[in-house]
This record gives sequence, C-alpha cells and structure tokens, in this order.
Amino acid sequence: LWSVIMAFTSRLNLTASSGTTVGPTNILTAGDNAGVISNIIISNRTADKELTVDLYVYNATTAVTVYIVKNADIPIGSTLQLDVAGFSINTKTNQDNVILKITMDSSISSLTTVADVIIGKNKI
Repeated sequence: LWSVIMAFTSRLNLTASSGTTVGPTNILTAGDNAGVISNIIISNRTADKELTVDLYVYNATTAVTVYIVKNADIPIGSTLQLDVAGFSINTKTNQDNVILKITMDSSISSLTTVADVIIGKNKI
C-alpha cells in the first residue's frame, strides 16, 4: 500500500503586482489532509487599500460551492477572524478546496503583499 500525504501550509502571504484582484487562490486544497480546521484569519497588509473578500468551499466530487463569507470588507490595517469549527471541511483527496478571492478598492502597480492568511486547526 502506497499513499502520498500533501503538505499543509498554515500561514500564507498573498501578493499581487498589478490590478485590483488577488485570486481566486486555494488556501486549502483537496489532498492537503489538513485535518479539522477551527479558524481562518485574514489580515489586510496594505497601507492604503480596503479589501473585500470572498471565502468559499468547493467540493471537487459534488461540484458544489458554499460560501463561508461573501463580500466581507477588511479595512486598512484590520483583520477578519472566522470561526469555521462548525463547518465540515474535508481536505482529503477529491474533496474540499477552500478558496479565497480578494478585491481591492483601488489598483496597485508594483509587487505588494496584500493579505496574510493564518489557518488554525483543532488539537486532537
């Protein structure tokens, strides 16, 4: 029996070099085997942009999309903390992708760290 376990990344820096949109970006991918996710924190790293975020789960088997948040604003220097312990997010192969899309209120023209994402797990 042979199995592959993908690496789970709990901290991400999302960057952009132009435009007003970052993503959609998989912050958790089916096959990551991330375990039970308890919270997701998204921080606005820009000095002068308000962010609007969509965070959703796409199930690769059923082709169903379910939004955790849609059009949530994160002001300059602020953080959005989401308790997702009540959601059933399954990051086994061919199951759930957790996807983040960020829209900025104005365009950027050089490489910029737009947001930090921290994914918390329940301790088993």
